[in-house]
Amino acid sequence: EDQKMDISTSGKEENGE
Repeated sequence: EDQKMDISTSGKEENGE
């Protein structure tokens, strides 16, 4: 689940967006 989001957001979630 986390991996799917990581690819979708391209690591943007870590930035807060």
